[in-house]
Amino acid sequence: MLPALLIALATVQGAAAAPADTCVAPALQAAEVTLGGEVRVTGTACPGQSVELLKATAAPGATGLERVGAAMAGECGLFVATLPSMPMETRLVARATDPAGTAVDSLPAALVLSPWPEAIIETADGTVVVRLFTEAAPNHVKKFIETALARGFDGTLFHRVVPGELVQGGDPISRDPKKSERYGTGGLGTLKAEFSDRCFARGTVGAVRCPSNCDTAGSQFFVALKDHPELRGQYTALGEVVTGIEVLDKISHAGDSGPLPRIPMTVTVRQPPDVFQKTAGTRR
Repeated sequence: MLPALLIALATVQGAAAAPADTCVAPALQAAEVTLGGEVRVTGTACPGQSVELLKATAAPGATGLERVGAAMAGECGLFVATLPSMPMETRLVARATDPAGTAVDSLPAALVLSPWPEAIIETADGTVVVRLFTEAAPNHVKKFIETALARGFDGTLFHRVVPGELVQGGDPISRDPKKSERYGTGGLGTLKAEFSDRCFARGTVGAVRCPSNCDTAGSQFFVALKDHPELRGQYTALGEVVTGIEVLDKISHAGDSGPLPRIPMTVTVRQPPDVFQKTAGTRR
């Protein structure tokens, strides 16, 4: 079996960039409360578009809205904002604004705040916090959480890197320094693909799979360190980095002046108590 990262490498290095998406009005993909109390909002808009975020204090409409933040869509057409603490079940909406801050489109439907699980990846170089996509990839998230709770990631390595582009880890074989030639081949073949329309923007966590079969993911994952829109629809996006992306940037360059050093990790999860019930209800 070829190392699983070869798929990502071949796509990143050999595929042409995807054509720009059709410009659409802003839409929220997720509006969720971290277990620490912050509100994390992600959504889509035209690349480079300014977006206004509002809290619906009454039924969504022309009135009863309070501005709570703003964001700008990046190259992939994604925007991200961290907002002040708000009660669960708060309704949030997004709309485009011009350079003067004036709304330029009609108001879309509101999205209700809900809790989301966090994965905490710790390394000698620092800590990374990942938001897991329980709705977009429920089976992958369930597998990730179960592996973390069983301490199945602990001692595994970030065993492959593409400097400035991606890092890969989670292979149980990588615990054994005597099996380095097999790194990238372990922990696969247990999950079917859960593709979505998410662009692989910087910070997206994707599931590694075997080159010849989309339905061969498992415990291995990679993190995009730059926008990779060409990976959309080719890999399952199971999460996104919310803090600590600079730690992974550093790891991606750890082997620049020689062999890649051993970079082990430990992974724990924090989750709302109903996360397994939610994912169980959407299993394939």
